[in-house]
Amino acid sequence: MEKDTLVIVGNGFDRHHDLETEYKHYRKFLVETGHKDVVEKFERNECDDFDKDFLWNRMESIIGLLSYENAYIYLKGYGDEDWSDSYHHDFQHEVKRLSEYWPEIKMYLNDWIINIKYTKPHENLMKLFTKNCEYISFNYTSTLEVLYDIDCKNIFYIHGNANRDEELVLGHANTSYYPEWDDNDENTDVRLLEAGQFMEEFRKETLKRTNEIIEENKDYFISLKDVKKIYVLGLSYNEIDMPYLKTISQICKDAKWYFSWYIIDDLKSISNYAKKIGATKYTEIKIEEI
Repeated sequence: MEKDTLVIVGNGFDRHHDLETEYKHYRKFLVETGHKDVVEKFERNECDDFDKDFLWNRMESIIGLLSYENAYIYLKGYGDEDWSDSYHHDFQHEVKRLSEYWPEIKMYLNDWIINIKYTKPHENLMKLFTKNCEYISFNYTSTLEVLYDIDCKNIFYIHGNANRDEELVLGHANTSYYPEWDDNDENTDVRLLEAGQFMEEFRKETLKRTNEIIEENKDYFISLKDVKKIYVLGLSYNEIDMPYLKTISQICKDAKWYFSWYIIDDLKSISNYAKKIGATKYTEIKIEEI
């Protein structure tokens, strides 16, 4: 690859262009298109005062957790006076019920994304986006193509593109088994063990297949070896997508990174993030000041 600049864009990039791409917008779409039940199923996994105004990566984090604590009211003691045979399965059933949203919340992603309205480009970014740039988009949208007329051949949609009807990658980074009970203890209630087994299966099913994507596209990542400048625009500095950035850092050893920030707290996040991915040369920038 002859290009010397890599531009990586995340959902903050779309939000910088006023695209409605947060959970609250997806939630509104689901409700307005007759899928309020999907929203209700998903939001069972948070408290009663569910905060609908959170970042997309927070939504992915919630996918990795089933709030099984709320199901304890169905875990009746075997000696209860009102014991019923249904109590053998009620707790496990309730835990499984918490996962019912999963197939549908993925199913309607494409329909939502292709209906998002595009705005207009920013002049300073038009100057940055030259023929010497290669692009990685973590977004499902076609913002780079629509607003900046960038050839799709130069864009790697790492989690899929809705306008091409590709499979959209959604998931979490929770790599550990999380119930507080010990599944190796022979005295553990069998109902807990059965629920825990289901939760582990669900964790694996909804885990974002980051390592697989990296392996499947290793030739592409290797092709980035001559990149000298890397702009990270609007990406959330979280654990979920960190393996991608770490891989790029290992390949582009001499590159200088430019991490965008929005609020002061982002600066600390960038410092920690840069250290974790191995980016030794970097600076913080604001998208509007590029």
